[in-house]
Amino acid sequence: MATYFWVGGAGTWDNVSTTNWASSTGGAGGAGVPNNADTANFDANSGTGTVSVAATAVSLNTTLNSANINLSLTGSPTLCTTAGTFTFTLGTLTLNTFTLTCGRFSSTNANVRTIAFGTGNITLTGNGATIWTTATATNFSVSGTPVINATYSGATSTRTISMGNAGEANAISVNVTAGTDIVSLATTSGSYKNINFTGFSGSLTLNNSISIFGNLILSSGMTVNAATATLTFSATSGTQQITTNGKTIDNPINQNSPSATLQLQDNLTMGSTRTFTLTAGTLDLTGNSGNWTLSTGLFSSNNSNTRSIAFGTGNITVTGNAATVFSMGTATGFTYTGTPVVNFTYSGSTGTRTIQFGSTAGAVESNVPSINISAGTDTIAMGSLWKNVNFTGFSGTLNNNTRTIYGNFTLSSGLTLIAGTFATNFVGTSGTQQITLNGQTLDFPLTFNGIGGTFAFQDALTQGSTRAFTITEGTVQLKNGVTSTAGAFATSGTSQKFLQSTLAGSQATLSQASGTVDASYLTIRDINATGGATWNAYVNQSNIDAGNNDGWDFGISPVIGGAEYTYQLRSFTQPRRF
Repeated sequence: MATYFWVGGAGTWDNVSTTNWASSTGGAGGAGVPNNADTANFDANSGTGTVSVAATAVSLNTTLNSANINLSLTGSPTLCTTAGTFTFTLGTLTLNTFTLTCGRFSSTNANVRTIAFGTGNITLTGNGATIWTTATATNFSVSGTPVINATYSGATSTRTISMGNAGEANAISVNVTAGTDIVSLATTSGSYKNINFTGFSGSLTLNNSISIFGNLILSSGMTVNAATATLTFSATSGTQQITTNGKTIDNPINQNSPSATLQLQDNLTMGSTRTFTLTAGTLDLTGNSGNWTLSTGLFSSNNSNTRSIAFGTGNITVTGNAATVFSMGTATGFTYTGTPVVNFTYSGSTGTRTIQFGSTAGAVESNVPSINISAGTDTIAMGSLWKNVNFTGFSGTLNNNTRTIYGNFTLSSGLTLIAGTFATNFVGTSGTQQITLNGQTLDFPLTFNGIGGTFAFQDALTQGSTRAFTITEGTVQLKNGVTSTAGAFATSGTSQKFLQSTLAGSQATLSQASGTVDASYLTIRDINATGGATWNAYVNQSNIDAGNNDGWDFGISPVIGGAEYTYQLRSFTQPRRF
């Protein structure tokens, strides 16, 4: 076995054995005395070798180019100058517990090569160049705890770090610990373990889309340049963490981490034109004992993969416009925990914001988020399924779409509602849904269809004169003391349903301009029916007079026999009405 030693402060090269080995030394320093212009080549045709390097070794450009050599450190050497390169072409580089320091590191080829980090690391002191490249990662592998440290502390030019697509098992962690220069992460689909910028005060440029299998930590003193390249968080197990320290990430982010969690450690703010895509895995807004806000231009999770959001009391804030700003038309496979809230805060007037979540097919009430549209004079196209919907602060236009609401529905006095034939459906099955209209006319159909649910109007209803107001399940409460106007009141189905005022013992007035109402399976209390319509609630149609009602006919439905009609008086306290 051949052994090479770097010895002494003078850095002479001692070729103890030349069997099956070759070395290139000499130059200006004289035979056997290397200098910075030299290249040390570690080559072998057969066998294995160990290179022991003293910590005081001289710097050289260094090449490891042998399938049969194990370059194993027994100290923490500087193997090349700040401007020099350690080129790893072939073989195994074993760091043990030590630090290999060089200006630059290059290993971009398809040869079989391995870095056995152990608990050691590679420290890169170079700048103004590509200080690390494994851009071609074919046949490249690592073991141990793979870490590289970029320690240049100056401000000159750009340091480029170019990782190839080595996959999760061979991803390397990068620490940029100093400098006010520019750091560029290059190579499309490059694989990184952890990326940590603590101590760095320069600018980050993401030139190509990369995959991160560990944590991302930004420093409060750095700048993140805007770019279109995507950061993909791709772990397949465990928890990945994002710490932004107040910096905006003006890049798209994709979470594609099946069976893993991406956890915020503080608020994550993205650019107003960027999309956060939840493809698979759990997005956790509750890391570091907080309840954080994910602020993104657009949010997309339109697939059927298993995915979830742990909201806690955090929220998602969507700042984009003139696009489908919230895209979850397919919600199959999606669940959440905590209090799910999505805020839409764009304050301008440009374009249409389309907001989508799920469909009525296979809808699950427990997985539906609440939304707040709190600003803007643009147009909102909002269909699909929602928990609470609140337009307070919005002064734009709301399109007519089919909407299914499981919670509260609050309109603002300043918005404009588009008339149409698509219904808004209230379907909560427990508790009380509050409906606040703030003087708006609802010129579209309304349906109430929630077994066990209560739908309580907090102010007067005014509905378009041709629009259906249909109760199928649950309890509808009209605001007491005011007049609510329905277009065409109706009931459907054979389940008993309820029509009341919001305050027991105090009447609400229900008006309809014309037509005949024939209710069935309806229990009525504290309702004064008026307007030009005829209000029939015949007891033989399973209607119940629960008291304090006016304007209803609670008799027996007429039996037509020639020109003769027969009625039966039901109650001495509530006479039949003609």
